[in-house]
Amino acid sequence: MLRLPAYRSRLVRRCGQSMLLQPPSRRYPILSLGSALFGIILNIGVLNLFAAMIEKSNTLSAAQGRAWVREARQRRMMLALLRGFSLAPLISPMGIGGAVVISSLPQVTWPQLAPYILGAAALIFMAGWAGDYFTGPPPPANKTYVTPSLRPLAQFSVLLIGIVALVFSIAWLLDLRLPIAALLGAPTGALLWLAWQRRRLGYGGLPAAITAVHRQLPWLLSPSANEIVVLGAAGYLGHVCVGLVDTQQLAPLLAVLDPLGTLNAVLAMLMVVGLAQIGVNPIVTVTLLVGLLPTLGIDGLTPELIGASLMVGWALALCQPQ
Repeated sequence: MLRLPAYRSRLVRRCGQSMLLQPPSRRYPILSLGSALFGIILNIGVLNLFAAMIEKSNTLSAAQGRAWVREARQRRMMLALLRGFSLAPLISPMGIGGAVVISSLPQVTWPQLAPYILGAAALIFMAGWAGDYFTGPPPPANKTYVTPSLRPLAQFSVLLIGIVALVFSIAWLLDLRLPIAALLGAPTGALLWLAWQRRRLGYGGLPAAITAVHRQLPWLLSPSANEIVVLGAAGYLGHVCVGLVDTQQLAPLLAVLDPLGTLNAVLAMLMVVGLAQIGVNPIVTVTLLVGLLPTLGIDGLTPELIGASLMVGWALALCQPQ
């Protein structure tokens, strides 16, 4: 729903132009950190917002009629956006990654995981920024960049802060967990945003906003029907697999894994990443491993290390281009 007002927003267009005209060394951190931080509350809604910015601003006229420049910008900006969003399962205490791990490891709390996962998030971000800097085309030697004003980005940040504040208010007033409050607050914020855009049509723009949602939302959501089913079923599949595995039959495997100790955390992380490349959703792999590994009783493999390694593997799987 946040994508609906974003496509029609003049502020979104100005923000996109400001991001697009930033020097390449600044464009990556702005997109990456922005998608990661705002993804804490808005989750996948931040992809819709930032992707709308890129699509609205990355035009042939902005690239001075050069199609290859437009394609290069689109590729680098989308990569920065996706890499930043992939950090959301790590840095968000209310995201799907943390929800899966903490619900399966009730003895583990978010503060116990934070030192591991926040450190890993910082390393992933710095590695992505360095990769973008060194692999991107070098700017011309005589090229001087006129850095645009960041005022539209500041205004857009105020808008997002308002949506975040709405989510927290709903959580406090209705005594809900933040993930549930986000499911209520983000669509409400989108409706209010649409109403603000149509405020000149009367009644605060609310009737026009409701009409726009009624007409355009089915068209926007219909292509995601299969993905919604797959993601929903993936969580159930992981829990079912845990119940079907007989740990007593894993004795030969345990004899191999037990001497490795804490290195099994690295193997679990790589397993999440590797299976994602052949189409196994991280929700399935993480749910299975987080329910299975603690039952094996491997020395040195603490619940905190298990949870952190699986969340890092989830983030790395999202980083990989499919």
